[in-house]
Amino acid sequence: ALSSLDKGTAVWNNDLSSTKSVDLNALIDHIMGFSWLFKIKYPDKHAMNTLMEECIEETYRLFGSDSISYSELNNWKELNYSLLTLIDKNPKSYIK
Repeated sequence: ALSSLDKGTAVWNNDLSSTKSVDLNALIDHIMGFSWLFKIKYPDKHAMNTLMEECIEETYRLFGSDSISYSELNNWKELNYSLLTLIDKNPKSYIK
């Protein structure tokens, strides 16, 4: 995701028409489809489903913008780290 950005002095610039951005959107769509299947199959995994949904929505919002501030990017990284931490604490509860 970060490779689709150009680092500016105050913000990251995002060329929404670049090949990397288009590919990133296709990947996000694929991940969203997977997360919906996971949500349907495992409705009892509320924390995981909620955090996945937040991460995907934030990724769409962030990388659908033509400029991204450093604080927005750091917040996005923290959200993703939270998701990975949740999975890492008890991976067997999310992988059958």
